[in-house]
Amino acid sequence: GLAVVQVATPFIVTKTEDLPTLTWVYTIPAAVGFVLALLTFWQNKPPTPPSPSTESNPEPFLKGLKQVMINPSFWILTIVWAGGVGVFNELLTLFPQFVCPYGYTNVRNTLRANTFHQWYMLQVTAGIW
Repeated sequence: GLAVVQVATPFIVTKTEDLPTLTWVYTIPAAVGFVLALLTFWQNKPPTPPSPSTESNPEPFLKGLKQVMINPSFWILTIVWAGGVGVFNELLTLFPQFVCPYGYTNVRNTLRANTFHQWYMLQVTAGIW
């Protein structure tokens, strides 16, 4: 999703007046996805159990949420992952400002930032990063 947004944005917004259009272009699919997720993910059990162990009764949501909130491993993972995502997004946001003085256009900046994003996702997937 982020890669599509980065590539499509310079083609949708060519002048300042196009920003409201960009907002609608990205808000409408997000809202549709939210509504579909809201309508389909409220089942206690999937129609077909993915494994024999899931045929047992699930734990109530709030009880499971409380257990997660007091788990130190969860918080360590959350903080580390959120920090990494924050630094990545900061670099991706500032990237065009770094290269604009060297004559790169917005379209080239976006394509280069998208390449950086794909490289990052490849490394995360491969477990190298």
